[in-house]
Amino acid sequence: MASELFVLRSDALIIQPDIWYGAALSHFPRYARTCLDRKIADYLAEIAAADDGEPDDAPEAVARAFVALEDRRAELGRLANWLEAEGRAHVVEGEEDARPMGVGRGAKPPSYNVQTAVDADTGLILHHAVTDEATDNRMLHPMAEATKQVLGRDTLTVVADAGYSSGVQAAACEAGDITACAPANRAINNHGDGTLFDRSAFVYDADSDTFRCPAGRRLVRRQLHRDGTNVIYGSNDCSGCTLKPQCTMAARRSVTRNLHEDALNRMNQRASPEMMRRRRCAAEYPFGTIKRMMGGGRFLTRNLKGTATEMALSVLAYNMLRAISIKTPLL
Repeated sequence: MASELFVLRSDALIIQPDIWYGAALSHFPRYARTCLDRKIADYLAEIAAADDGEPDDAPEAVARAFVALEDRRAELGRLANWLEAEGRAHVVEGEEDARPMGVGRGAKPPSYNVQTAVDADTGLILHHAVTDEATDNRMLHPMAEATKQVLGRDTLTVVADAGYSSGVQAAACEAGDITACAPANRAINNHGDGTLFDRSAFVYDADSDTFRCPAGRRLVRRQLHRDGTNVIYGSNDCSGCTLKPQCTMAARRSVTRNLHEDALNRMNQRASPEMMRRRRCAAEYPFGTIKRMMGGGRFLTRNLKGTATEMALSVLAYNMLRAISIKTPLL
């Protein structure tokens, strides 16, 4: 997966989209915690069946087979322990750093998330990073801050797509003198037939810390969501409300509000259509070029250390070609 930063000469503007780079061993076996025990049992059954079908085994053949089996079992046990320690459900054997990445409901091959900062005026990549983050919503501030340090600037303006929508990241950017511009990725009300009131129909009152629904009733603060970044507000009573069929199919309606809602709204307001158009024009070219250079976007090296080195070489090659193109423009 890749994401780019787009920088304007006058005010350091950064833009970030998303592309996935496949891991070198993404076609290798992937193991889930639930299937490791089954695989171990299958190995034991296979070796027992093989013993029964070989009447004239060499004297030490069975002993060697069991040693090999125990080694394999120990390796699977190590992978199972590693999965549990990392809190993960899948692992690619031989490339543990790769994680399933992608969008939609289809298969998500093991990949790496590549982030870059691209200068808007020259198209040069100023900063890049290879990570195992499956999404971009925790990468806005780290990439913006690193780019600001590379440029030696006190302030920076960052433009990103909706994949970077995060109240925590928006607040962190503001605290670090970074002006973030990215559309807020709001949840939609997908209950019913799709016509129920969404969150935009509810008005927040900062003085009372409540929401007012379209019928004029109050939704009070209930609890902090398990993600730790959103607060749940709910109605005390929706009975007898004439608008309830248009609002909710549950007994009572609830909405959520980000703990950094104000920063998130400011970031969303700054993401003007013109700003996003410029992001689209500037942010896609570097990664398209690099993926073509890499033969389709698959790393040849393994794990974060290897892929980071490979990506650094690819970025260097791209910047050299881009610098030559800038110096000798086509007539």
